[in-house]
Amino acid sequence: MTATHHDMAAHVVALAAEHDIGIASLRPKPPRQLRLGEKVLGREIPDAWSYRRQRRMELPPVVDVETYYVALHEIGHIVGPGRSRPTLEREANAWIWALRNAKWPADDQVRYPIYVGLSSYHGAYLSGRFRAVPPDDHPFWALWWCRDPFAAA
Repeated sequence: MTATHHDMAAHVVALAAEHDIGIASLRPKPPRQLRLGEKVLGREIPDAWSYRRQRRMELPPVVDVETYYVALHEIGHIVGPGRSRPTLEREANAWIWALRNAKWPADDQVRYPIYVGLSSYHGAYLSGRFRAVPPDDHPFWALWWCRDPFAAA
């Protein structure tokens, strides 16, 4: 089933209503390319924020499958399991919630922001900003390597 961005936005609004989560819109910013020297690595993922205790989130407009999954990820931060885990696990857990609750399957356009997001948190861990790394069997690693976190090991 092919979805329009209107279908995806409606699904985000329905999930937010189901879980009593308020949504504020962020002004979309033009996508910037991520570069390493002259090499273009991809594009920047959209900014979004969730506030678990206030049960609200700030999202860019849902205009494609990438912004759809980013919105689901933010809902996952508010209602998904593992919200009190260390940062890297918590980020992966929110992506897992998004993948499990999406109506439309993830593709490479979705795997890229998952990888970029988790890589930025992993980089922060390596620089000493976070103290805990997920255990070897945590789905963080499958997501980070752009693998299916639900596949049998």
